[in-house]
Parts: sequence; C-alpha cells; structure tokens
Amino acid sequence: MADPQTKKTVLIIGGGAVGAIAALNLEVGGLAEVTLVLRSNFDAVKADGFDITSCDHEHVQGWRPSIVRSTIPNLTTENLPPYDYLLLCTKSTPDIPPPLSTLISPALPTSNTHTALILLQNGLNIHRPFVTSHPTTPLLSAISMIGSEEIRPGVVIHADPDRLLLGAFTHPDSAIYNTATVAAEDFVTRTRSVEEVSVQRGA
Repeated sequence: MADPQTKKTVLIIGGGAVGAIAALNLEVGGLAEVTLVLRSNFDAVKADGFDITSCDHEHVQGWRPSIVRSTIPNLTTENLPPYDYLLLCTKSTPDIPPPLSTLISPALPTSNTHTALILLQNGLNIHRPFVTSHPTTPLLSAISMIGSEEIRPGVVIHADPDRLLLGAFTHPDSAIYNTATVAAEDFVTRTRSVEEVSVQRGA
C-alpha cells in the first residue's frame, strides 16, 4: 500500500490523450507528483493548461501537473534526484533511430536501480532493449484500455473509463523482478479515478 504521507515522483514522457489522463489520475489522489514531458502541445499547455472533458473527472479546465516541460530531464546537469517512476507513453518505434533507451538515458542512467520504468506502449517484446541497456532497472508493462482523444493541442476528450493492467516483465535477475512487482503494487495504489486497475504477474 502507498504511504499516504509520502508522495512519489513520476516522470511521464508523452503527454497526449493517454499521458494527460495518466498524469491527472496520479495527481488527483495526492500521492504522486508528476513531471510531464510534452512535445507538440507544450506551448498550449504551458499557456492555458489542459482542457479535459472526462467521464471520470467531469470538466477540468486550465489544469497542469506539478511540472510541465518540453525536454527530458537530465539528472546530472540539472542536479535532480532520481524519479520513483518513469512512465513512457510514447509510441514504440524500434526501427526509427535513436532508440528510446538512448532518448530517456538523461533521466534514467544505465546504472539505475531506483527508478521503475513503466512501458505504456504498443508492441511485443518492447522491454528487451531496456533489459540490455538498463540491466538493473525494474521494468513494468502497462496496458491502458481507455477512450481518450486530444482533439487539438491541450484539449482532451476522455469518453471511456480507464482500465489499467500493470505487471512486472520477467527478468533474468529474480531480485530485480521482485522489486518491479513491489513497484507495480505501489503504483496502482497511487492511481485514482481508474475504473479497474490491477497487477498482473509474469508479464
């Protein structure tokens, strides 16, 4: 169970229709502090916040998570502590360089043991490059069955409740796999306004 006295820090990379709702679900319960990395909608959200019409949250206008930014944080050059979770909400594009494992490395050093990496992405075996590039990082798989659309930058229509499945990817190191399983159980307790959220084992 999440400690109600302790907020966990969550870095979300990808703040479109799915990432925006994930950030909102995490922050409304008061148990997470979200940094959201945006691209094409950054200027709109920075200026006016998100305008979200949601089946779970009703109408939320002018909302922003704790931090919005247009670049992936660099822990070293910005002197930042490691995040507790990194939620990757971008498309999985293994054939398009550079690899995602390289893109996120400023926020997730290859020697990381603290931050749990959650892949909320499309595709099969998408975790394998990260097992190679970040061998000591706890790896989680997430599936969000949600009806959500960003109709223009910063404006989101969330029409179907979020059903989240989360589980630890199998890992050659059983200790890392066990750490990932504990992280999954903690993460789901910090997610609010989700119709169904459950931990799956042996993802």
